[in-house]
Amino acid sequence: MEFEIFEHTADQGIIVRGTSLLEIFINAAKGLSALSTEPEQVKSVEEFDIEISRDDTDELLVAWLNELIFIQDTEGVFLVKFEIFFLEPPLLKAKVWGEKMDRNKHTFKSCLKAATYHSLRLEQTGDGWYGQVIFDV
Repeated sequence: MEFEIFEHTADQGIIVRGTSLLEIFINAAKGLSALSTEPEQVKSVEEFDIEISRDDTDELLVAWLNELIFIQDTEGVFLVKFEIFFLEPPLLKAKVWGEKMDRNKHTFKSCLKAATYHSLRLEQTGDGWYGQVIFDV
């Protein structure tokens, strides 16, 4: 399982698991996508470059997700494909793809405002990595 969605008071969250830190970041992005829309309805036709630097890995994860939300909001796209080609905290470089939002083609789910630090978890476990992120909606 890449991610699971959970409700938190008036917010929504995701729990992500992976065999590596890279997989956690990708799975968190997929979870964000699933909170926003039905990803299988969206084509990967528009491409965006991302480069983020933060002081630590937790901050980098939150910044990554908030950058995805920013792109969705400012460009009016649903993002569904994520390729991180450099992840060595404090730096992340990625390409992401999506499609312009279209109410005739896409299901509109939650309007995410931001990934938060509330109850944020990112840790290496005996069998990989575990993460938890709550989003303001």
